[in-house]
Amino acid sequence: MDHYHADFCVGGKDEGRYRLSDKTPFPGVVMTSEEIYLEIAPNERIVSASTMTLGGKLISAALASFEIEPHGDGGAKLTFTHQALFYPVSDGPDMRRDGWNKLLDTLHDTVHNNG
Repeated sequence: MDHYHADFCVGGKDEGRYRLSDKTPFPGVVMTSEEIYLEIAPNERIVSASTMTLGGKLISAALASFEIEPHGDGGAKLTFTHQALFYPVSDGPDMRRDGWNKLLDTLHDTVHNNG
């Protein structure tokens, strides 16, 4: 990772700049991601918009929401919605879905193993 910055507040941005490894189809090419937080309602919802570039070309644009509802005895239900446009040179929806599933599984495991 060449650069990473996170600013978790409404209007704040998460920015990342990565150089792809030799084990990828695009060795040495720079990938960037930028996310802006549109809404943060504590214990209710987070909404963000993001873009991703590869070699300076836009490859995807997305809107994501995390909705949190009380569930059971002190638990919570998380509903994640991801709407995206993938340009022809992007990783596509399958790889993005796999990435989000891994992140959400890690969150689930962390909560259940530490809570």
